Amino acid sequence: MLAENLDQMEILADVDESDIGQIREGQSVSFTVPAYPDATHDGIVREVRLQPTSEQNVVTYTVVVDADNVSGQLLPGMTATVDFVTDEANAVLAVSTAALQIQPTAAMREALSADGPPSRPASDSTSASARGGDTPPSLLWYLDDADHLQAVPVQVGLSAGALTQVVPVGDAASRVQPGFRVIEQVLAQDDAAEEPSSGFGPPGGGRGGGGGPPAG
Repeated sequence: MLAENLDQMEILADVDESDIGQIREGQSVSFTVPAYPDATHDGIVREVRLQPTSEQNVVTYTVVVDADNVSGQLLPGMTATVDFVTDEANAVLAVSTAALQIQPTAAMREALSADGPPSRPASDSTSASARGGDTPPSLLWYLDDADHLQAVPVQVGLSAGALTQVVPVGDAASRVQPGFRVIEQVLAQDDAAEEPSSGFGPPGGGRGGGGGPPAG
């Protein structure tokens, strides 16, 4: 929509009622317009209007976004597709999301039992303080320098799809550092397998070879 000064434009964005709870004044947004699909513009939420609109049982709220238009690319009446930044994290550790979704096989659990249990937080309060919540930690699986299967606990943070933020729990912080190689895929899940090496594959991005740790 047209503002008094064409160098400053405003967007009236319709936000679904299920998402409006995540929108707040001063929030950063990015948006695109069909005329320049490869160009991303930035804006700031100025106002969340409290008068809802209902159309075909869909309730939306109008969010006013301020945007600079020094380039002159934005014209009155254009349609914008807006992404609201609900949270962000900078300079954090991140791993493949797949590495956090591994379901350990019986062979993997046996290998851990032989080498000792994975490092875990001393109490639930320890893990909660790592992220300020009460979500139990997840495990990252990896092969140590002797090719023995190990696992370390981490708290899961923000996710960007393929990558997920992690916060090491307890003494795991000394191992989970940039460049730490983890297993991100189980190639076979045969709980009846006699050979532990048949239960898991090589670490993602790590050294090659599909062999697993010794049985005991």
